[in-house]
Amino acid sequence: MKKFKLQKNVLLIFLLVMIAVSCYMGIPIRPLLTDMLIRLPMNGVFVLSLLPMLNAGMGFNFGMPVGIIAGLISISTVMNFEITGVKGFLCVLLLTILISFVFGRIYGRILIKASGTEEITGNFLGLSIIPLSCILWVTIPFDNPVMVFPIAGKGMRPKIGLEGYFDKIIEKIFQIKIGGIMIPVGYLLCFFIVCVIIYIIFKSNIGQNMLALGENEAYCEIMGLQSNKIKMTAIVLSTIIAGVGICFYSQSYGYLELYNAPKAIAFSAASALLIGGCTEHNGNILNVIVGTLIFHGILVFSVPLANELVATELTEITRSILTNVIILFAMFKETKKEKNVEKA
Repeated sequence: MKKFKLQKNVLLIFLLVMIAVSCYMGIPIRPLLTDMLIRLPMNGVFVLSLLPMLNAGMGFNFGMPVGIIAGLISISTVMNFEITGVKGFLCVLLLTILISFVFGRIYGRILIKASGTEEITGNFLGLSIIPLSCILWVTIPFDNPVMVFPIAGKGMRPKIGLEGYFDKIIEKIFQIKIGGIMIPVGYLLCFFIVCVIIYIIFKSNIGQNMLALGENEAYCEIMGLQSNKIKMTAIVLSTIIAGVGICFYSQSYGYLELYNAPKAIAFSAASALLIGGCTEHNGNILNVIVGTLIFHGILVFSVPLANELVATELTEITRSILTNVIILFAMFKETKKEKNVEKA
């Protein structure tokens, strides 16, 4: 047990070592700590979107791009009609929920047909919908000059700036500076509101049914619970939260990234949740917060440290290697946990 606890905390120790080394090397850490705080709500909603399906016994939602693309369609639609500011962002959220609900129902029907292999099926669906969305971005009849290619006058650009629309619309709501660290209070508050909503859902009958299904599906069926209906609810909820997640992410990043951009988000989110301490069929909001802070904290500090320790040309390569090593470590940790449970 002690061994496992040490293994669980090794990445936290690694993050603290990185912070200490940064201080020793004279790297300004206050902007990096600010970036860590911003990345919690920026990426945390993606990690939250994994909880409904995980707790319902369907594993990690590697089909997250289904919800992300619903959010991207919503953002690009609102931008095309040039609805800006808070009003525009609220329209984006509303449209995202509607489109994500439809996409989630379709996605859910497919996953229910593939009962027992939801993770693998979701992974292939997530990878399959991205090329389909690429066709959409090329053919969609939007005409906002900010969004389309300038020469052809049609087809969406791979990267679209949100300046003048809703760039950092939530992030800048209310910020306070303490000891040189800028704390995005409004942004964090919005994230915690999403956390509270999910917490309330899991405390309701719907959420309790999801948890029961994740523990023992056969028992739920004996008790008269409709497992397929519960699974559908969990899938739709995960898809909607993922759609909201890309809205949070894009406004904070300042750009709308299309085409192949959503491909790797699900793997990073799953790694963060594993690092946070979730089990095979159960995760909670604390796992989300802890895992997101550790995972993205390491990524934040890795770039300036790589700049100091390796050649500038290798910085991006170093960051990419470190990201994948963290993902592998998180997966290894979960495999080790499963073996320990089996031995017990």
